[in-house]
Amino acid sequence: MAAGGGNFWIIDDLATFKDTEWSKIQYPKLGVRIMYDLLVILSDDTVIFKLKLNNKSKACYKDKTVLLAYAEEDELHKIKFKLICTEESAQSFINTLSIYLPIHNVNTSGSGKLQAKIEVTGFQELFREELKRQTNYSNNESVFPPEFQLNEFLKLCIMDPTFPDMVDEVEKSLHKYLH
Repeated sequence: MAAGGGNFWIIDDLATFKDTEWSKIQYPKLGVRIMYDLLVILSDDTVIFKLKLNNKSKACYKDKTVLLAYAEEDELHKIKFKLICTEESAQSFINTLSIYLPIHNVNTSGSGKLQAKIEVTGFQELFREELKRQTNYSNNESVFPPEFQLNEFLKLCIMDPTFPDMVDEVEKSLHKYLH
């Protein structure tokens, strides 16, 4: 394995985010390759992970640590890894990745490690910005059409006996995605 040249880079500290925590993935000799619009993580010649780089994918990085978030079957997934290469080669990876998807440089303070909370916050901001860009939505505008009567709708919701259960489900789903 070459040390981060061309379109192949050696990586370490591979982890996925499930539920509320990161799970480290252990494989020897990890590397990442970008081929056309496909990001592939390999251990020797075995494919461990592949991701089609498209508008459902977003990325951020700090130093040589990269975080990818992608939507699959209406679920948000996250994977992170550390590039083991020179600064120049790491920048080459970032530049190559940015051809296929938005990538954001996360400026953090403290220990120098990306913390899960910082990463989630960074992605929330990225997704909000992308939503605004794609829909021309601003926080000052109402999300409801002018003819929509919010107060009447809320009264109907409160009178519905199944409404508290629905609120609980929504809160659990939001908590899952935001934490």
